[in-house]
Formats: sequence, structure tokens, C-alpha cells
Amino acid sequence: MTILVLMADAIGHINGTYNFCRKLQAHGARIVYGVRPQMLSSIQAQGFEAIVSNNEFFFKRGGLGLEQGSWLEKLSENFADILTHEKEKFAQAIAQQLDQLITQLNPDVVLLDSFLSYNYFLLNLKHRRVFLLQTMLSTVKRKGVPPLYSRLGMETNGWLKDLKWQWGRLKNKWQRLITLERGVLKTVLRVASDQKSEILAVLDSKRSFRPGIKGRQEIIMAPRAFDLPEFGEVQEQYYAGTQLNHDRIEVELSKNELELLQKMDARKDQKWVYCSLGTLNLLHNPKCLHFLEQVLEVFRQKPEWNLVLATGMIETRQLSKVPDNVLIYKKVPQLEVLKRCQAIITHGGLNSVLEAVDHKVPLLVYPLNERWDQNGNAARVEYYGVGLRGRMQNAQAGQILKQLDLLLHGEVCLQNLQLLKQKIGAENGMESILEMIFGGNLSKSMI
Repeated sequence: MTILVLMADAIGHINGTYNFCRKLQAHGARIVYGVRPQMLSSIQAQGFEAIVSNNEFFFKRGGLGLEQGSWLEKLSENFADILTHEKEKFAQAIAQQLDQLITQLNPDVVLLDSFLSYNYFLLNLKHRRVFLLQTMLSTVKRKGVPPLYSRLGMETNGWLKDLKWQWGRLKNKWQRLITLERGVLKTVLRVASDQKSEILAVLDSKRSFRPGIKGRQEIIMAPRAFDLPEFGEVQEQYYAGTQLNHDRIEVELSKNELELLQKMDARKDQKWVYCSLGTLNLLHNPKCLHFLEQVLEVFRQKPEWNLVLATGMIETRQLSKVPDNVLIYKKVPQLEVLKRCQAIITHGGLNSVLEAVDHKVPLLVYPLNERWDQNGNAARVEYYGVGLRGRMQNAQAGQILKQLDLLLHGEVCLQNLQLLKQKIGAENGMESILEMIFGGNLSKSMI
């Protein structure tokens, strides 16, 4: 059986599938990822085949998402696209290339990132076996439950909760209006105008982000135990359980990274904090630079603590004087660092959150992006008592210091981490998912 995997062009989306695809591979499947050229070596390092494909139909010119840039830049970009139909032309060209690739490979199954659900209508997939892969938690909207993009907690008063939700929606609509952003759906309907009624009939729009597709099973690459209990059973959704890749093959460690681990081991009796705001931190929120300055100030005030800082897109020269108890790297071997630290400061990406829970490391979550799932993940961290959260817009060193002090010296958080890890470990959603994908080709002895 050949399985083609088409994921959004983001490290977090792709990393979240490795362990899942290894389980499919262990049952005889040939796994082939369709990725942009930059990701080929990473995929092949994991032992999978990879072919070049552009799965993102709606990149703006220059390859960056429309979230970035000032409102004036977005306005000019969208105005140009309206006049030239650039996005429609780009989407048509990419669809043609992908259709040719799919015809040549002739996969038995296609695993399509839920974030790319619109691609289902632009590709020749309707007569193939397609499963959606959700690398976030459930995005289904439920009455009385904060949506995944919301920073609201479950304890928020009902009328206040509704008011804040509506205000957030109005702000988003206003931003789209003043920048002339038409949205992905309008572009899809223009490209596939002959399928308009069919597309609208099967779209499941009751989602926080991109819509689901009625009649297509969605596999959630996460444990149900970390989602809010109110979510329960959802038709055609299947939680795969923890998909942490403990055997993830890291790119060969550099000399500096090996020295980092040695330094942590040499001072293992001291407190270590790890801070990473993701690889594209500065693109998502330019205020993360100010936030990191506040974090550095904390460690100036607490010389007995140590910090490992992964800067991502930020250059060291952009930061003020770095204290001696702070070690700075562009990237670090995260799993190894988590084994050696007592707290993590994170933007709230699901992979990092679940890896921290697995290593029983208390979390301090400061979301970068107000539009995606980081706020929802942070709300769940707080709900289950495995960490604390804050807002990057008004973060101050004093607040961060108090939060870290609670995490580094509190016992309740460690107990909650142990309990949540046990609940996650007790889940087994893979058996039904394997039977669903392999059908009659999977014997009970193979599960």
C-alpha cells in the first residue's frame, strides 16, 4: 500500500506526523511525503521517501503568509491580486502540478493536512481514499466551550465570554475588510467555480480555522486527555493518542550543541529553564524580541538559575548584553534539553507542549499568535494545572520571575503533570485508526 502524505509547509505540522507514519510503515505501508525542496533532507533523514510538491496554494508573493506585514502592505498585496487574479492563477498552476504527481504516484491512500482541507476540492482526490490529519486539537466549535484560538478559560462568566468572542470576531472581520482580504474560500470558489454548489454542500464550517469535509474521517494527532472534557465524541473524528516521537532523528548535533548538553550535565544540581518561541517567532509576533529582553532581565536578577535560549529567527546581536547564566543557540536538541531542565517557556505549539508534559516539565506559555491554536493550548495547560500562561503584549520581567518561581518550586504542578502523563499514556486510539486505513489488509496479529 502506498500512502501519500500532504502536509502544510511548517515544521510543527510535519514533525507531528513522523511517529504516526512510522506506525503505518511498520504495517507494510510505503510512505511518501510531498514537500517543498527545503524539507526533502529532513524527511529523508527520518527514513521516509519524499517528492517535491507545493502543497500551499495561497502563499503571497515572496512565500510568506498574509498575516505578516503592516495593514498597508497587506492592502496593496490584496489589491494587486484582485486586479491580476494572481492567487487564482497560482492555485491553478499548483493544482495542475499536484494532480500530475498524484496520477504518477497513484497512491492507495492520501493523508491530507486538515489545514489544507481546501486542497481536496482543487485536486483530483474525490475518488481516492482520503483521510484528514489534524495536527492541532479538535477545532470543532461547541456551544459554551472557548474556541481553540481563544485565550478564555472555562471559568469565564457566560455573558462575558460571549462578548469577548464576538469582539474577537469583529476585529478579525475588520482587519480583513480594510486590507481587502478575500479569504481562502472565495479563492477556491473562483478557481473551481463549476463545483461551487458541491463544495458548499460538503464543507463543515463549524470549525475554528479551516473547515472540515463532511464524510471524510479526520485523525487528530494528539491525545484526547489533553483536550477539554466537554469535547467528547465527535462524528468522523478520531484521536490517535500521543504521537510523540521519542526516537526522532535529530539533525547531527553540532559541537556547540554537544557542549550545551555537557554544560547542563555538569551543573545538574542547579535550576535550568529552557526557552523557545518556535522557529518562525519573529514572523508571528515582532514583540517576541521585547519579551525575550524581559526573560533575560529575569536571569540577571536570578543568577542562581540558568537559561537555555533557542532564538529561532532572532539574531543574538539583536539582544542586549547576555548574562553569564544564559546560553544562547539558534536551535537546540529539544528532547535532550527537556530531559535536563525544570521548566520551559514556550509559545504554546502543541508538539512542544506535549513533549514538555511527557518529560514532566512545568510550562510557562506566552502565545505568539492570536489567530491560531496557541491560546487554546495555553488555556488547557492552565486548566489541567501543568503550568501558567501570560500575554506577550504586556509581559514584564517581574511577572515572569514570579511565574517561574512558582513553577520551579511548586509540587502541585509536578503532581498534575504526572497524572496527565498517565492519562495520556493509557489512551490507545491507533487500533481503530489502523483498521480504518488498512481495512481488510490488516490482520489482528499486526495491530
